[in-house]
Amino acid sequence: MNKNATVLVIGLFISSHGFTQGVMPSTGNYISEGGWGNLSIRQKNPEGIVFEIHAFGANAHSCQLEGEIRNGRATLESSEKEKPCLIDFQPSSRGVNVVPQTPQECREYCGMRASFDGLYLKPVRGCEDKDRQATEDKFKHLYDSQKYQDARLTIEALLNSCSTTLHRYELGAIRNDLAITQYHLGNFSGCLNTLEPYAEDAAMTTNEALKDYPPADAEAYSGILDSARTNIKLCRRKLRK
Repeated sequence: MNKNATVLVIGLFISSHGFTQGVMPSTGNYISEGGWGNLSIRQKNPEGIVFEIHAFGANAHSCQLEGEIRNGRATLESSEKEKPCLIDFQPSSRGVNVVPQTPQECREYCGMRASFDGLYLKPVRGCEDKDRQATEDKFKHLYDSQKYQDARLTIEALLNSCSTTLHRYELGAIRNDLAITQYHLGNFSGCLNTLEPYAEDAAMTTNEALKDYPPADAEAYSGILDSARTNIKLCRRKLRK
């Protein structure tokens, strides 16, 4: 093969394998790692698909966007007519990468402390919003009925399966639910292990633990921290006996 032919073959390979613009993402619901954002993609008609994004940042700031995806890209209006917000939706093996191509214009859809760009994962079965709510309702019914072993299995499965896409405040509530259930089952060391991520903050006063949190986040985390502090005390007291 001569040099020119080699260049031609390499060029064809790059063209056919490296060019991904225009690939359409699959329809469905996606959740960001850490649960700060939700992406919904659904079929609008045989020719196109539409999306919705709800993303949350610090101090209750958020982003909300919706529109149509054409050839892997959405075009949304901005305050400057000639400079739209352009967003690429890039399919990956784990989900969809959402990439704003005009970040300044796209920021108009967000509060100051929020953003929406990043990888949105296809959630594990049972980890979409409605499925998690159903599992949490089932847990509450079992717990209130004092069926603690069944309650533990239910909430533990949710924690193990969905932790990657849980928002940190929902994760905190689930850990507290599991810990108090372990307490009722006499698994006091398991209770403390479950709440280990909050042990350092729980050892501080609430004001000390929350001093660097903006107001809305401080309010959300304080409830989790108060419950964790109470549950840690209960389980430690039993272990000392």
